[in-house]
Amino acid sequence: MEKKEKIETVRNKHGVEIRKCCASCQFRLVEEGKRICVLQQKRVLMKHVCEDWKLGYRMEMAGNSGGHIKRGEYLKYVHEMRMQEQEEIEMGDMTEEEQLSVEAIGRAFELSFRKSPYMGI
Repeated sequence: MEKKEKIETVRNKHGVEIRKCCASCQFRLVEEGKRICVLQQKRVLMKHVCEDWKLGYRMEMAGNSGGHIKRGEYLKYVHEMRMQEQEEIEMGDMTEEEQLSVEAIGRAFELSFRKSPYMGI
C-alpha cells in the first residue's frame, strides 16, 4: 500500500485554507511555462516546499474583495450564473456581450437571498 504524502496547509488572514507548496509561495516565478524559485534560482516542482516558503500576496488576499470578504454562497451563485450563461452562449441563445456584469449579479443575489454578497454587511 502506497503511503500518501501529507500536504501541509495554512490559513490566510481571511480564514481561507491554502496549501503550503511552491504554487502558493511568494518567491515562485513562472517563465515559459516553467516554475522557478527566485531564491534558489532553479526549476522546482509544484508541490516543492522549502524552508524559505512564504505565503504569496495573492494567496494572502484570497477571500477579500475591496476590504470585504465575500460569502461562500455568493461565490457559488456567481459560478452557477456564469455556467448557465456559458451554456446559453454555446447553444446560441446568448452572446458574450449579453452576459451580466458583476454588479448585476451582485444585485440579483441581494434580491434573491435578501442579504449582501459580503460578510458582515
